[in-house]
Amino acid sequence: MEQIDLVFNEAVNAPGVIVTGPAGLLVDAVVDQPSPNHLRITLAAPLEIEGSYRVDYQLVSVDEDPLSLRLDFAYENGADPASPVVASVVSEAKDGGFAWIVVGGLVLVVATLGWRFVRSRRALHQYS
Repeated sequence: MEQIDLVFNEAVNAPGVIVTGPAGLLVDAVVDQPSPNHLRITLAAPLEIEGSYRVDYQLVSVDEDPLSLRLDFAYENGADPASPVVASVVSEAKDGGFAWIVVGGLVLVVATLGWRFVRSRRALHQYS
């Protein structure tokens, strides 16, 4: 996995993102915002260490509500390419309505991660 896309139903501002891996080790990543409702987190190197990962992010919605959210997922090198990526979202938002919008966007993230994982595994099998 090399990138994580977060897509929201409305524009967000001032994203702050921290990615941590097993044992709380920081994962080098760069965040850009291709559109007002889309954050792209590009990892400096593809994940190689199996274990639990966390994406903590803070942002401000268009109605100026500050949000602190977390996406947890597990990464396995030898996982079956057909298995979905399991992720859970923890919201510490004050406004529950917007948090549900974020959860909807994160469902898209999980689907994207699963698709990219399957695609990378198929590419590995083609060249083996």
